[in-house]
Amino acid sequence: MQDAGKDYIAGVLAGSAGMIAGYPFDTVKVRLQSVSGSQYRGPLHCTVSILRTEGIGGFFRGLTAPLVGGALETGLNYFLFERALEYTKKSGWLGLSRFQGVFISGCAAGVGIAVVLTPVELVKCRMQVDVKQMYRSAWDCYRDVLKRDGLRGLMRGFAATEAREIIGNGLYFWSYALAKDKLEQHQEGETPSGLHKVGISILAGGLAGMLFWAVVLPIDVVKTNMQVSTGSYQSMTKSTVQILKQRGIRGFYAGLGTSLVRAFPANAAVWVAWELASSYLKSSSKMHSTAN
Repeated sequence: MQDAGKDYIAGVLAGSAGMIAGYPFDTVKVRLQSVSGSQYRGPLHCTVSILRTEGIGGFFRGLTAPLVGGALETGLNYFLFERALEYTKKSGWLGLSRFQGVFISGCAAGVGIAVVLTPVELVKCRMQVDVKQMYRSAWDCYRDVLKRDGLRGLMRGFAATEAREIIGNGLYFWSYALAKDKLEQHQEGETPSGLHKVGISILAGGLAGMLFWAVVLPIDVVKTNMQVSTGSYQSMTKSTVQILKQRGIRGFYAGLGTSLVRAFPANAAVWVAWELASSYLKSSSKMHSTAN
């Protein structure tokens, strides 16, 4: 199996782990970010409200589509990042430092994944705010959007998703590489155990996820409102103005606490799964080639 295929499979496994770990937090975040989110006093009130009215299942509404789509998207994200990084390395880092090269490679990957991510997140967001349970399943939501608005309807919020992913993805990979490098420096002269390597991935991955959301949350709020709106198409500008009028500047940071709390375990799970899967696939490939 070529490295590209192994990178994709490791990314798919990483995406699955991260989606399951972070989905309940994401549901609360989306409820708080939607224009109707003003009915909640905060993350705790929203959480209690979901538990009382919908039970535990309410936190996982619409999980199927984003679990599949998110896993495939994460696989594509790591695949594109590794290919961009490979090109950057072969080009002598394009005159950049190693960490700058990682940042640029992350931005490049973000360009591609927004195409896949937009329809997945549109359905996810609509399912998460579907308190009246108008949709029987995520696939029912997909069909309804296609029937009402066509392909353009599924791509609602693409511009905001693209902006979020280009900026956020660059920061995400850059901060993980930097944090991992700094943490590993403390192990110079020692052979880190497998458990210690996992600990580094947990800490570096969690911090990278928190930085991602701390920076791009205002863009994500705009994207969420564009996607949950079922009326006439909303541009980024129109959605931004609407949020400002109804909720003020604070509206752009709705769900910040929940996003940061979710970001650590979800992204720690992503990076641990990625490192373990990638290491296993590459080592098993070497053993196979040696045996032959």
